Amino acid sequence: ARTAAGNNWLSGSWAKRVGPASATHTAPVNVASIAASSGLPISDHPFDYTQEGVARLDGWWIPVVKALAANSQENAVSSIVVLFCPNGRTTLPDNIAAFRAFHSLGASVFAFDYRGFGASQPGHPSQKKAYEDGAAALQYLTAMRHIDPSRIVLYGAELGSAVAVHVAQQS
Repeated sequence: ARTAAGNNWLSGSWAKRVGPASATHTAPVNVASIAASSGLPISDHPFDYTQEGVARLDGWWIPVVKALAANSQENAVSSIVVLFCPNGRTTLPDNIAAFRAFHSLGASVFAFDYRGFGASQPGHPSQKKAYEDGAAALQYLTAMRHIDPSRIVLYGAELGSAVAVHVAQQS
């Protein structure tokens, strides 16, 4: 006989694990709170806008700022920027440890959620959309942030590695 707890498991946790892929879309997180608790200078950057002005993708910019000269008041963003292509199972807050590791090595990081994940546009994710999203993230870095492509290192794990390779091949 099933108990009420058993039925709750069946209709609750189980449904969350095998529900539609769009279930990975979550409400926006408090980026300031995550930045404070992680010690990283995270800022939220929606990008890849539709013709209607709606952002398709949500990304986080985590710069490493270095002084240009000892007697200078000016700063420059780290010479290396990691374009972090996620693994297809997690959202931005789930990757703080990886962001911290790259940041501690002196690399700035731009990470994003694919459509259907995190605060990016809801919908059913696909490999084709993931490739498009990776290309849009690279375009954001080069066109909007004016970062020289030779300074960008593409990084991905699992699905993200396929996205990183695809974006590198296409650019």
